[in-house]
Amino acid sequence: MQGYRRDIDGLRAIAVGSVVLFHAGVSSLSGGFTGVDIFFVISGFLITGLLVEEAAAKGRISIGNFYARRVRRLFPALVLMLVAVTLASIWLLPADGTRQDFAKSALAAMGFVANFFYMFQPSGYFAPEAEVYPLLHTWTLAVEEQFYLVWPLLIWGIMWLAKRWGLGVNRLYIGVFCATLLVSFGLAQWVIHWRAPVGFYFMPLRAWEFALGALIAVVPLARLRGRWTRLLTPLGLAAMLVGFFAIDGNRPFPDFWALLPVLGAGAVIWGGMVDGDGWGSRVLATAPMTYLGKLSYGLYLWHWPLLALVRGHYLGQAPPVAIWGAVAVAIALASLSYHIVETPIRQQKWGWVRGQARSLAAGAAALALVMAGAMGTWQGAKLALAASPQLQAIRAGRDGNLPNWPAPCANYQAHFVGLAPVERCIIGNRADVRPLLLVGDSHAYHLLGMFDAWGRARSKGVLPRTRGGCRPIDGPANVIGRLWSADLSSDCAAYLTAVRAEAAQLARARAVSGIVLAARWPRIAQPTSLMGLGGGAVTARDAGWEDWARASAAWRLPLTIIVDTPQFAHNVPECLGRRDAAQCDISRAEAERQQGDMLAALARLRARHPQVQILSLIDGYCDRARCPAVRDNIVLWRDNNHLSLAGSRDLAVRLRARLDTLGQAR
Repeated sequence: MQGYRRDIDGLRAIAVGSVVLFHAGVSSLSGGFTGVDIFFVISGFLITGLLVEEAAAKGRISIGNFYARRVRRLFPALVLMLVAVTLASIWLLPADGTRQDFAKSALAAMGFVANFFYMFQPSGYFAPEAEVYPLLHTWTLAVEEQFYLVWPLLIWGIMWLAKRWGLGVNRLYIGVFCATLLVSFGLAQWVIHWRAPVGFYFMPLRAWEFALGALIAVVPLARLRGRWTRLLTPLGLAAMLVGFFAIDGNRPFPDFWALLPVLGAGAVIWGGMVDGDGWGSRVLATAPMTYLGKLSYGLYLWHWPLLALVRGHYLGQAPPVAIWGAVAVAIALASLSYHIVETPIRQQKWGWVRGQARSLAAGAAALALVMAGAMGTWQGAKLALAASPQLQAIRAGRDGNLPNWPAPCANYQAHFVGLAPVERCIIGNRADVRPLLLVGDSHAYHLLGMFDAWGRARSKGVLPRTRGGCRPIDGPANVIGRLWSADLSSDCAAYLTAVRAEAAQLARARAVSGIVLAARWPRIAQPTSLMGLGGGAVTARDAGWEDWARASAAWRLPLTIIVDTPQFAHNVPECLGRRDAAQCDISRAEAERQQGDMLAALARLRARHPQVQILSLIDGYCDRARCPAVRDNIVLWRDNNHLSLAGSRDLAVRLRARLDTLGQAR
């Protein structure tokens, strides 16, 4: 371990710069989020180096002093940011559940369990919905703090074992860190394909990144010198740069591609040891780079809440001037925080943080302060919600789940292992021996309220076979483009194969009266990113409809294809919490424009296959001029394209005559 290294501050600058640019929406930097992985390698190197040096010099590790240093380093900027953002949330966030969720996230952030909090949120890190979570970025701090809790104890344990067994402590360090790296990386490759959020957020599955930095701190790499070592820093910089542009959020992460930023960061740190005068290290050590590196922690803390609040204010459509204005303010706040708050406390210039006991006491007091503020914010929001029918309607609008319907029937976000039994999944009239078979993705799932209410009123059963993000068509377009990955597409294909086989079996047994398809169909009048892998998804859609039409004809079953719901430019409940209701509607003309190519393609399909019926829901949720966001104090939409449960049930009444024709041969 060496003294202060300017090049490592330069490496921090690269890490935070990539993250900020990615979060600001620089689309070409699709892997900019991997700057976090670079931070993890740096932390592993620095923390391990400090602990090992202390152990070698004193023969022991002062755990209390270690945590006191962490408090002085991490808490000042974090507490300042949390207090400021909590106050802003009371002013800017509606109490329809949004402010309550923020308060919960603030508690999780200060308890350093934010990674677990976001692991179980319905929207993943890369989903557009996550862009308005003001404290989403605190998951990385939780991972680091959990590492800090474990790592000193691990090093203490290694020292104890080395003394007890008479082993060389450095060799034992290397062995344990190597084992940690290999086991953690191997488990991560398995878990990300089983439960991607767990692989992304769970500290033990990120431990290999810290362990690589730790290995560089204990392996005597400085002794290895030669012409080839001059290439370490340039190669490391190149690897990180490739990762910034080649990696994206469409694949489970951290996969093998994560080796680019992690090994790249390791190579830069190693290169600075053996060739600190090389051009790469000199660039990293320049004054602008080192200064940005010193601000990196504060900039990381401030940039995301500002961007999230700005995006929330503009309902996800923030203009560039607002985005880059937020980034500029974040840099300014990071600079002020560094000079006025962080540095004096870290250097113990103020008496109330001088020494181990006072630092730990100050940290505990800060924890209590922020948690009390978060609890007060939560309780205040609950009281405001209880007093406002409008806020209650908005909160209810976010609900899209049918009560008491078994989760296995939804096949949602899990490796497909088989269809749940038919009798468990029927809605409406559960005793119907010839139910309708409903097949599709989340745009079939959000119709369960309609089908359940209609089925109960008409003594008709519906068997839903739905899987979120999985369209009932073949090929790469089966998974919506923004979510696409090879694993999801493979799982979707397996699910669809099982559904087709079950449909054939039920048709032969005369145990189903008709088939209904509903999905977020690819369409021309929407962003290409939602269509699938390019514009060919529309062709795949038409081919999928043709396959189902031929199969239904062979099975002698009527087939109904539901025209997809319109897509709003904004999240409807969020809009209603911040705008007048009329500003949250879209025109009927816009809804019909979005559906135009689907209706034309379905008309051609019906001309070839008379048993095909077309059901457009537009008369159910639109009047002559508008498609409203709210009607009779019922919020009809859960986000920008899914119906709420109440909105879905409302369609059962408005479309009863059309629904009564489903499953009837023509």
